[in-house]
Amino acid sequence: MAELAVFAFVLCITALLVAGWIRALLTGRAALIGPFVRADRAKRPVGYALIMGLLLLPITIGIIATIVGAQLAFPLEHIPAPQAAGYAEPSQLRGRQRAEAVPGYFPASLSQTSYTCRDIDIGTRPILGEMEVAWYSSHLSAAGEPSLLEAVNPEAPTQDVYRFTWLRSFDKPIVIRIEQAKSGALLMTASRLSGMGGYEPGSVEARIVRGLSQDEANQFRRALSVANGLRLRAVSCDWGFDGAQWIFEGVDRGRYRYVERWTPDRGSVRALGLVMLSFTGWEIEPVY
Repeated sequence: MAELAVFAFVLCITALLVAGWIRALLTGRAALIGPFVRADRAKRPVGYALIMGLLLLPITIGIIATIVGAQLAFPLEHIPAPQAAGYAEPSQLRGRQRAEAVPGYFPASLSQTSYTCRDIDIGTRPILGEMEVAWYSSHLSAAGEPSLLEAVNPEAPTQDVYRFTWLRSFDKPIVIRIEQAKSGALLMTASRLSGMGGYEPGSVEARIVRGLSQDEANQFRRALSVANGLRLRAVSCDWGFDGAQWIFEGVDRGRYRYVERWTPDRGSVRALGLVMLSFTGWEIEPVY
């Protein structure tokens, strides 16, 4: 409450200073220290310009203080996205975030398999590090999603299932799962969370469970085929700040598939994600 009161006070003072400066600009009459130092733009242009410049100093300080006050009054706990520079090591994750992550969503092989990017100096790192496992798992858990590993059994495969997890840094997370029923029909379960993809996941604010029409099923199968049934390189070397994680999982004939891309602006992976999103009927802007 104290931080909020300070923020409100600083914001009011800064607003008054800005309003006074704009008024002086419009009227052509500026005053400093009340009535003791005044200047008219028409009569004393140099003095007027000097006073207007000096008035900018407290305004600048007020704006900076307002920003700092807002950060103190409305703190946000950020889960950092993977970045080419300044990558946060798993040990830097807060203990509470690691404790909340539900294990079992991803196979251990993704953490044991490493890759290297020639164009980006990030060294050799696993496909899924501890940070990513905790981050992605927390959103899947919040959406009430099951682990697809339960369907992994090449010797006795069950029906195919595919999942798209869309984590935009500053927008609501969306998780879409499409699975094949014994009849061959496709059933979709889509969940939209109240949080943000790069921050806390929040809770489920909207959910759709329905069968896909024949036309929708054909669209999905075509897009999946163009994406080679998710038989793609698991990760790419496209990195950046914030953006969105496009995470695809699939169990095809009892075998687990994993493909992840950062903010794709073209290609079969983006096309597959947009097709799956179109089935929800939700407003999905901005798309990144």
